[in-house]
Amino acid sequence: MLKKGRELVDFITIYLYINFFIIGTLFGSFFSLANYRLPRKLDIVATRSFCPKCNHKLGFFDLIPVLSYIFHFGKCKYCKEKISIRYLLLEVCSGLAFACFYYLFGISVYTFIAIALYIYLVMTTGCYINKQKLIKEELNKLDMDMQLKKNSGVFITEIIIAAVVFAISVSATYLTFRNSSSSKYEDVYKSNSMLECTKIAEIALGLNYDDVNSFVSSTVLDGVVYSTTVTVTKQSDMYNKKADNIKIINAKTTCLVNNQKYSYEITTSKKRKS
Repeated sequence: MLKKGRELVDFITIYLYINFFIIGTLFGSFFSLANYRLPRKLDIVATRSFCPKCNHKLGFFDLIPVLSYIFHFGKCKYCKEKISIRYLLLEVCSGLAFACFYYLFGISVYTFIAIALYIYLVMTTGCYINKQKLIKEELNKLDMDMQLKKNSGVFITEIIIAAVVFAISVSATYLTFRNSSSSKYEDVYKSNSMLECTKIAEIALGLNYDDVNSFVSSTVLDGVVYSTTVTVTKQSDMYNKKADNIKIINAKTTCLVNNQKYSYEITTSKKRKS
């Protein structure tokens, strides 16, 4: 039972890490687009994604973070020109950064504050670096160019798909954490109570007959306090005609988590050696 409970916890933890990594790579892909376009005063919402080498418009499956770069061997599918590895690195690093934020802060306001600061730093730094790379002719051209037509190359389908994927990832992460937070550890709490109760009962049985008396013990496991109460009663106290050679040992372990009580109880006996 304990193994099963821990396997469930491990699965959900891995699932959440994967979701945060995927969300991070999506942001990383957007950073690459925004850092390239903003210094050049290009539209980052309505203009279809394109290859900066051949200006060919990219399809949805050409824009899957990390995977598209790997499947196309780091080259444009249309002109076969090499794509800078910085695109891949930014996507991977952003995915790892988001996963690290979850590792450090879990699902909390601190996670979103860290993400907001990360986005600000990456966007500010990326735009500054790309602006420095603009050649003089490009800068002159920017002063002459008018605002791009917002209706040209609109990729509404890609925007909708990306928004849906992002919303599903965030919602799935949040709902999974919320719905499982109160139940995913239930088997672990029950199993730990059983194991702790059994351990304390075995300790009591291992004592000399005269040393077996009532006592209280507590153990902390993963931040949860498991309290065990051992009650020892002589058989002679229960039955007047019985000799004082058997003690009844009752061990009960309890823990309280989120106002929910979990317990396990064992009753056994200790016989005086003749």
